[in-house]
Amino acid sequence: MVTDGSLPTPKTLHPGIEKPPKRSFLSTISLMFAGWLIGNLIFLVTVLLAATIITAGSGLINVPYLTNIFFNKSSDQMSISHPEVSHTADSKIASLSALPEGSQWPLMEFTETELSYYLNNLIASSDHSVLKDGVIKILGNKIILKGEIAQTGAPVIFEGNININSYKGSVQIINAKVGKFDLPPALASKLLDFVLNSIGFDLEKSALPIGNIQIKDGIIVLYNIKPIR
Repeated sequence: MVTDGSLPTPKTLHPGIEKPPKRSFLSTISLMFAGWLIGNLIFLVTVLLAATIITAGSGLINVPYLTNIFFNKSSDQMSISHPEVSHTADSKIASLSALPEGSQWPLMEFTETELSYYLNNLIASSDHSVLKDGVIKILGNKIILKGEIAQTGAPVIFEGNININSYKGSVQIINAKVGKFDLPPALASKLLDFVLNSIGFDLEKSALPIGNIQIKDGIIVLYNIKPIR
């Protein structure tokens, strides 16, 4: 208690501790702007990175490094290139090509590896193929076309049923996938037409040299075969 009538001395900061300077209005605005800019840059980089990953995952555009990381090469090509497969496939195609005009072959069976071999011959003979390393798989009554987009190496898979009526063919798509993404049936049908047209094959618009077709595990049977020209 002060008894001499004088005012109490104000308390001072602890020795060695200085009172922080007041931040000016301009420096506060500058700091806020810097934070806003950095935050937006981080957001933009995140969006660009996500878009790059999605693009690489679609397989439609080749993104260096990422495309190779996303998609591994298929090992199915080894069985297709086996000498026995090429010999039997070539022999069957030669037999059908030698049929005289106006005749018919009752039926002939092709294995999925023989069909894959024939598919890759079509790919190799085309200068505009969008598909490479084609593989045909037959499961039950479904036929599966697998391959890679020629420019990017991304996998393409079409799964469906083939119907033949009056020497015209049609495909009912069940599942389709490009890269990491599933395709709706309507879009998948258009893409399949584009892929087949790029190797000179039109299933629906050209008359096919077969009257009917049967699909079963690993084998496709062609009936009432006309001469192949």
